[in-house]
Amino acid sequence: MPFTPLVAMGALVFTIINFLKNLTNRQWSAVLTQLAAWAAGVVVVMLFAQTDWADTITFGGVALSSLNGASQFVIGLMAASIFGVVREVVKAIDSTDSAAKPPLIPPPNGRGSPI
Repeated sequence: MPFTPLVAMGALVFTIINFLKNLTNRQWSAVLTQLAAWAAGVVVVMLFAQTDWADTITFGGVALSSLNGASQFVIGLMAASIFGVVREVVKAIDSTDSAAKPPLIPPPNGRGSPI
């Protein structure tokens, strides 16, 4: 198996595990943020599959325009997950947290952890 698909699948597994941790610990902002990222990834891939240049974007030697909906869905999940992993790496390296973003769901009183 080529290295790139293995990395993409590993990123998806890593992201699913983090999603489940956030879900079981009721970190609703993180859960909704991940769901939004996955939804955006799927929508973007499916939109790109309808463009004029979709024939030039290939996955495993197959043009994006030729992939079925399930394949496009999985590619969207993996794309969002890869960039989520990159974000985690940046957060781990950036001790000043200069790349911090506000949560998707703000805390009720503007401080502390979200509900």
